[in-house]
Amino acid sequence: PDVFLSHDPWQRYQLHPDHRATGTAAIDGMVAARDHLFFPQQGLGPHRPDAMLLWSADAPDHMEPLGDDDIAAKIAALLEHESQGTTTMGGAEMDELKRDEFEARIRGWVSEQGSAAGIPAAESFKRLTP
Repeated sequence: PDVFLSHDPWQRYQLHPDHRATGTAAIDGMVAARDHLFFPQQGLGPHRPDAMLLWSADAPDHMEPLGDDDIAAKIAALLEHESQGTTTMGGAEMDELKRDEFEARIRGWVSEQGSAAGIPAAESFKRLTP
């Protein structure tokens, strides 16, 4: 891939162990993939993406503009994570009211991030060049 996306494993006060572990493992894998000395027995050449974009960053410095279709797809994808309803919206199942609250929360987040960039909606990242 040309762009690498993952959790920011260095986010302060990130309490979720899966998010920290995912970010660390993904970055470790990317570092190994860019170096020809890692796993030469696989016969693959090194690959270095153009950018690494980490979400949930404490100091974001890159904004990706989001259109209406992007926001709708983001909300639909997040709603597929049914097991997260308990911690995200305070209930095991999202009824219509909770779904509306959740959608409003996501739209608020992307609007707030977009405002920082002078656009209607965006997703913020920490951009690193691997």
